[in-house]
Amino acid sequence: MTLTMDSILSLPKIGYGNFRDVYRLGGVVYKVENVDGMDFNSNRNEYNNYLTLLTRKLPTGIVLPMMDLIVVEGLNVVLSEYIDGKLVGECFCLPGEPHYGCIPPGMERDLNALGIDVAYGNIILKDSTYYLIDLDADLV
Repeated sequence: MTLTMDSILSLPKIGYGNFRDVYRLGGVVYKVENVDGMDFNSNRNEYNNYLTLLTRKLPTGIVLPMMDLIVVEGLNVVLSEYIDGKLVGECFCLPGEPHYGCIPPGMERDLNALGIDVAYGNIILKDSTYYLIDLDADLV
């Protein structure tokens, strides 16, 4: 299969954000910027952050999925390993409420110190490992 924007956009959409849509084929996720005529560089920023984080010591239990950046028809597209797990993120639960979808408080602090956006849905929990799946925020 020749990779074109049409072929990517015809894949099942599994998610979206402010600036990107996410498509999946098997074990690969395709992140495509979704703002027509505007260049927010979300994919370039994410890939640069990925390369930076590969050189840093991440907190215990946190890993990065494999990722690459390709150009399709002049547009940056992030390819990433698909992680089948539970979406999690920062916790807004009140005392006594069940903590559904929350990362541990110490992990939240450590990731915030790196400048990683810990909003719900930016992290996936699978088999006691936390995968950082959205890295387009500015790192510290």
